[in-house]
Amino acid sequence: MFNNILLNPELKGHRIVKDFTNKGGVRGYVEHPDHWEYTYFQLHPDDPNRFPQCLHRDRGYVIAAGWMKWESGLVQRNVALRGGQRYLCKAIFQPNVSFTGGTPPDWQATIRWRFWLDVKGGDPVYTDWTSTTKPSYGIEDEHLFVVEATQDVVVDYYFKVSCNWENNACDFNIYSLTMEEAPGDYGVPTYIGAGTAPAPVTQPPSQPEPPSQPTIPQEPIGGSSNEAEIEQIAQELRRLANRLDNLTGHG
Repeated sequence: MFNNILLNPELKGHRIVKDFTNKGGVRGYVEHPDHWEYTYFQLHPDDPNRFPQCLHRDRGYVIAAGWMKWESGLVQRNVALRGGQRYLCKAIFQPNVSFTGGTPPDWQATIRWRFWLDVKGGDPVYTDWTSTTKPSYGIEDEHLFVVEATQDVVVDYYFKVSCNWENNACDFNIYSLTMEEAPGDYGVPTYIGAGTAPAPVTQPPSQPEPPSQPTIPQEPIGGSSNEAEIEQIAQELRRLANRLDNLTGHG
């Protein structure tokens, strides 16, 4: 719909970056699409090689895991965002899950997904973990996230998937991952970068302060110690005035 800024959004290409065998003798592989990396969180420290595989398919990639809890995903690093630009993150995928011992009553919460943008020099922004609203697994789905950069920033763009139920086998097919430039009025964004709060009103440049005015000392209540001297001077002036009057009268 809009201009996508991510490289290789349809997850083409593949290269093996890891092969492993877990304690159960299961052999697995990790492959990377061009310009993408596979990431996972180790949830089984007793078996370091027990984690989901990441494999290429004719369409996109699959995260493949069975009978374990896990969290993993794909990341594209160092994605440059422009300040003031709004973006639409979009993932198109299909979760296929089969259960042993019957489908649990909360099956919708078994597999969850989210976006996570790791902001260089700032706090990450992300969606809450989300589950399917479809009537069953095996149906193509999408996940959306609208963001806006408040300044030029660089992010690592993650799409993460997790499984919180061990008694299942999951093939989580990821068909495309995009980040599209959207119009400024599109959706309700989560803001990225410093200054996410409304900017303060800009004040005019400060002017130099005027010279300080001399402070007139205030006499303390009750008079000062010089009052007697002042009164003496006043009396002396009155005597001089009387003498002048007398001299003038005699002339």
